[in-house]
Amino acid sequence: MVLIANAFDVAGVSVLGVLSGALGLYTLFRGLGLEEAVDDAAEEARQLLYAGRVTLITYVVAIALVAIGGWQGYQAVTADASTPLSLPTQAAVFVHAAVSWVAAAGVTSSLGQVTDEYLDGAFRWRYLNAPFYVLAISVVLHAVSGFFLPGEGAMAMTDLAVALTAGTLLGC
Repeated sequence: MVLIANAFDVAGVSVLGVLSGALGLYTLFRGLGLEEAVDDAAEEARQLLYAGRVTLITYVVAIALVAIGGWQGYQAVTADASTPLSLPTQAAVFVHAAVSWVAAAGVTSSLGQVTDEYLDGAFRWRYLNAPFYVLAISVVLHAVSGFFLPGEGAMAMTDLAVALTAGTLLGC
């Protein structure tokens, strides 16, 4: 394998590392009995594709929103390289910048599930709890991370108290 990789100008060590990693993951999956869970997930994905469910589209949108949120958080952490931030402060900056995108992803995916249940005729009003829980959690995370932001961007104590109360009430 290494000789073939070298013939195509690919580092043989890289190929050997990828093959070793793949073999290790395969052994881990077999040893932990995870192959059934992977097979079930693949079957569920196949069923979603054939059923034409709204959930599939909203999951794709949610994944994109989470990726955008992660990128926004990363950009916020690395925006001012002149002032080094401690790890807890970096975490607060990351969460504060990303939480709204992740919340939008959670609401999008849960509304997709609600829509599918409605179209199947199995809608229950309690299914609408999930988007409110996602919003409540995001309000709390946004407020707490905003409180720990450095400098002028930090949230005041009274604003934190109001946001925590609002998040609690939203989750009830």
